[in-house]
Amino acid sequence: MKIGNFTKINNLTKDTIRHYIDLGILNPKKINSQYNFTENDQKTLDQLLHLKSLNFTLSEVKSIILTKRLGNLDLKTSSYLYKKYYLQKSKEIKEKIKSLRQIDKELNKEIENLLLQEENFKTKISIPLNSLHLLKCPICQSDLKIY
Repeated sequence: MKIGNFTKINNLTKDTIRHYIDLGILNPKKINSQYNFTENDQKTLDQLLHLKSLNFTLSEVKSIILTKRLGNLDLKTSSYLYKKYYLQKSKEIKEKIKSLRQIDKELNKEIENLLLQEENFKTKISIPLNSLHLLKCPICQSDLKIY
């Protein structure tokens, strides 16, 4: 299958597919200067997209896919390696969640402080009527006129 059909089927751009090829994640055969994508390329792309949805970086995806492609590992070894990748990513995600919760806590404190300040702005002040003659325009200094 040529790159045009491959991109349409997968709802991706040619630039995205070429980027994956340049990174070495996708490895389609090149026939007469045109890429020819096979079922294996589709499986690799599906795995790439799945790993990206799990928040793996393209660099991590490349490591995982190349390990699978070049390692020619038995099921037990590949299972061990995948588990290692997934556990590491899970740990990173948990740390990020913890960090984001702390940031959220700080943001909520800031919001509370701002709400308290707004409440202070809403408090009304009063002055005696006989003091109105003391009020002046802050710009031109003319006397306050009440209608």
